[in-house]
Amino acid sequence: MTENSQNPNIPKNPIRVLYVEDYPLDAELTVYQLEEAGFNLEYDLVAAKDDFIEHLKSREYDIILTDYKLQGWNGFDALQIKNKLGVDTPIVLVTGTIGDEYAVECIKEGISDYVLKGNPARLRLAVERVLKEKAVEDERRRLENSVRESEKQFRMIFQSAMDVILIIDNKTGLILESNPAAREVLGYEKEKLHGEHVSELFPKTLPQSREEILKNLRVYNAVFESREFLRADGSICIMDLTATMIQWKEGKAVLATFRDVSERVRMEKLLREERASLARRVRERTAELSLANAELFRAARLKNEFLANMSHELRTPLNSILGRSETLLEGLLGQQNEKQLNALRGIYESGGHLLDLINDILDLSKIEAGKLELDTDDDARVSEICRSSLNIIKQIAFKKHLKITKHTDSAVKTLKCDIRRLKQILVNLLSNAVKFTPEGGTVGLEVIGARDRSTVMFTVHDTGTGIAKDDLDLLFQPFVQVDAGLSREQEGTGLGLAMVMRLAEMHGGGVSVESEKGKGSRFTVSLPWNPVEEKLLIARTETKPPAKAAPAPIREHSGYILLAEDNEVNIETLSGYLTALGYQIVVARNGAEAVERVIEQRPEIILMDIQMPKMNGFEAIRLIREFENQQSKRNGFYSAIPVIALTALAMQGDREKCLAAGADEYVCKPVSLKELVETIERLKC
Repeated sequence: MTENSQNPNIPKNPIRVLYVEDYPLDAELTVYQLEEAGFNLEYDLVAAKDDFIEHLKSREYDIILTDYKLQGWNGFDALQIKNKLGVDTPIVLVTGTIGDEYAVECIKEGISDYVLKGNPARLRLAVERVLKEKAVEDERRRLENSVRESEKQFRMIFQSAMDVILIIDNKTGLILESNPAAREVLGYEKEKLHGEHVSELFPKTLPQSREEILKNLRVYNAVFESREFLRADGSICIMDLTATMIQWKEGKAVLATFRDVSERVRMEKLLREERASLARRVRERTAELSLANAELFRAARLKNEFLANMSHELRTPLNSILGRSETLLEGLLGQQNEKQLNALRGIYESGGHLLDLINDILDLSKIEAGKLELDTDDDARVSEICRSSLNIIKQIAFKKHLKITKHTDSAVKTLKCDIRRLKQILVNLLSNAVKFTPEGGTVGLEVIGARDRSTVMFTVHDTGTGIAKDDLDLLFQPFVQVDAGLSREQEGTGLGLAMVMRLAEMHGGGVSVESEKGKGSRFTVSLPWNPVEEKLLIARTETKPPAKAAPAPIREHSGYILLAEDNEVNIETLSGYLTALGYQIVVARNGAEAVERVIEQRPEIILMDIQMPKMNGFEAIRLIREFENQQSKRNGFYSAIPVIALTALAMQGDREKCLAAGADEYVCKPVSLKELVETIERLKC
């Protein structure tokens, strides 16, 4: 067995042998000799002709070994049976009685070899040679079959392909073969196309010669994209061409594959034109939009400037009106009789109404610009918000002898909301209810929590004039009033309900209305509510220590205050009120003068207007802070003077600008003089 690993001519895989022998001992000896020589055998032993035939039909063998003389038949018969059955297995005679002449005759008839018994060396060589020849023959047949199959597949693809396929002689450039698609696309008859030079398919205007065209086609895997080719009728078709060299019969040929891309090229051209047109329209539209955006930006800027100027110009005289009326109502300039006090209250209330109108316009502008931010409180007390909202409208309601009702759901104690804005919503609705309810009617506020929807509903209802169904869609549009004629009975700008709707939506809620002409109205504001969070907030609130009582208001004051203000009426109003309370006031009428007063006299508090001549308040505050820093570096310590920005600038971001400039507090005109004094005293401490 070791010889097998040393002899490369002996197959390593088992050899399937059909042994025909009527003396089993001779067969065993032969098998033994072959195995000793290194062969790995699997053999079947037969003696009768029928068994031989049965084995040939049922199994494939690598080699047949047969004795010549058998009982009733011989080795030559075995050869004829094998051939008749179409079996191509090689057959070797292993015998001791055949003569040379007869052996040669058997080999002529198809016996692969013969070996005399008792000659193991000759037996090994014969089996090696026969098996090797069989392996070579098997490989040749496999390759032939593969070639035939490839040719069959090629022919099938060649005939059925939708692309044009031409086989071109490598040397002459003549077309040797074409598929049906070639004749259909190019419009040639088979006889006309075959034998034609391939250059005849190229336009005559092509500058290349026949030889150059053929040379280009000979390039391995040559690709020509979107080339023009001539049809038989002289028309042009556009095709992609791929050329490669192949073996063809006795020599080489060019396999050229053409794909008609005329439609694709046409569509690509249309697409390019459409893209160019689209790009042009986009540029034009972009230019139009840029111009429109510039106009919108300019309009928005002009609107903001108008609102800022309007707010400033209205707040400045309002500051004087409200400040002086507040001073007179407090009796700081002497006692007034009842008629005078009523007149002053009317002035103060009218000024407050005008201020509310200004604030509503600015708030609505901020909301529409997306610049109004909610100051959300996680545990706003609902009962307190309702109580304070009702207090605001009670006095007007009592004058009309209206009945005020309130019902709150005991389960709704706190709410996550902006307290100031929720009050604004409720006061707007309650004020409208009071306004449109005749004397002796009823106005009510209900609060109901819907746990299943995680919603709390604030409903303001009245027994007023009601709203016609056709007018309900107009309610929440800004500057629109249902009763907008010259003979209307109620005042107003039409901003209130628009503000209510937008503020409710900013809280994540909404507003609904039910009304019927002559039967009153019900406005319901629905806001998100989380009962679980509310319980936790209430529990935390109940564990807080009780708040300390607020200190009693200070009635007598002292201190040195610098008032930087350029409006004489405001100077008189503020200085008169503060002087009456005991403060010492020094006035600067522009920013530069304010800086000089700080350097010379060092006041305790600075009330700084922002819009002033020569130098504005921002620049004045900056210079004052620089002076304080220099003094601190020089002397080791220099305390900063508190600065209150007291200004009519009330637009989005004005507060931040003032604080960024160095102010300690921002107070918007018109200001409550009491609140101003509280701010002064707080900063002095």
